[in-house]
Amino acid sequence: MYEIEIRREALELKQHVIEIRRDLHRHPEPSQKEFRTQQKIIEELHAIGITEMKTYYTTGIAAIIRGKGFGKTIGIRADMDALYITEDTGLEFSSENAGIAHACGHDGHVSMLLGAARILYSMRDRFKGCVKLIFQPAEEDGLNGGGSQWMIKEGVLTDEPSIDFVIGQHLAPHIPAGYIASKSGPLFTTSDLFSIDIFGKGGHSSAPHFTKDPIVCAAQIILGLQTIVSRNINPADTVVLSLCVVEAGKRHNVIPDTARLVGSARSYHEKSSALCRKRIQEIVDGICTAGGLTAKVSFTKSYGPVINDEEMFEKCKKWVSGVIGEKHFIQAQPQSSGEDFSNFTTEIPGVYFLVGAKFGDGEPLVPHSPSFTFDEEALPFGIMNLCVIAVNYLNEPQQ
Repeated sequence: MYEIEIRREALELKQHVIEIRRDLHRHPEPSQKEFRTQQKIIEELHAIGITEMKTYYTTGIAAIIRGKGFGKTIGIRADMDALYITEDTGLEFSSENAGIAHACGHDGHVSMLLGAARILYSMRDRFKGCVKLIFQPAEEDGLNGGGSQWMIKEGVLTDEPSIDFVIGQHLAPHIPAGYIASKSGPLFTTSDLFSIDIFGKGGHSSAPHFTKDPIVCAAQIILGLQTIVSRNINPADTVVLSLCVVEAGKRHNVIPDTARLVGSARSYHEKSSALCRKRIQEIVDGICTAGGLTAKVSFTKSYGPVINDEEMFEKCKKWVSGVIGEKHFIQAQPQSSGEDFSNFTTEIPGVYFLVGAKFGDGEPLVPHSPSFTFDEEALPFGIMNLCVIAVNYLNEPQQ
């Protein structure tokens, strides 16, 4: 429904949303500090004519577009925050905020949702019900459960109009621009964060026999944890376990008292997550006991898995294929990263999409790296994706 019009308007908006994206890219803000970003969004919404909105979790916004009559409500979510990374892209619109960069494409996510808002507002007399535009802070703040958790606790899903179905999307640098990818069922993994604090006995490096060396113990634990995926997990399951922080000692001739390891374990199923937690604890306890040291293992649940609703995925696939072409809607591979959109899909049906943003035939740029950017030709296709789903969903006959 309205596919030709949506496609045309999205393509016509390309330069405008590129300008928004580049403005946001120059002024990145980290989790829970997205104040300028919030103000930019409000200004753009007001320029469109959208004034009904509410603040959530300090810097988040939910804005309402009301259709021509009573009906369902669709939520469309875009994350806003940047990362503590020093940009090294060489772009003329590189970050002006030292040590902070949009290295995960959230500047593009906000821009696409603002573009979709402009089209949907202009079409508001052609659908029933409501669109709730969710601009979410702190997606990267996994230690605090992500900004979606706090927006939900403050009522973003249940406040009038309450949301019946929610969609979101992420720019994907491994998929060519012009393509949309998704799949039914599990798309993103759950993420458990863990820390291991090892307590030994320090001393002079010339007399290690008088110490309980936490560095040697940490090294053995690092190697021991590698056996969890290869020897404890069913090969049919997907589990990724990574150690990303190793801290110990400050001087060349002093064996320290303590060492610290920090990492994450990701999977699609709670059973696998529970087994990982159990084996991490057992391996740490066994190695420390053998060496005469002690340790404290702490686990923090970051995000649950993103599970796309099967029935709604099939409908969305049909609608999106109608605007971008069947060959341009492709089956997504399961992603081993975490995404706090899972907090939404735990509460209500939802579908999450990957928007192709790869440059030509080159190697894909890696998110969360200093060199990350994306092909801006992707932006209109993300706008098409959001708009065609919203209009078709809201105009479906209610059961």
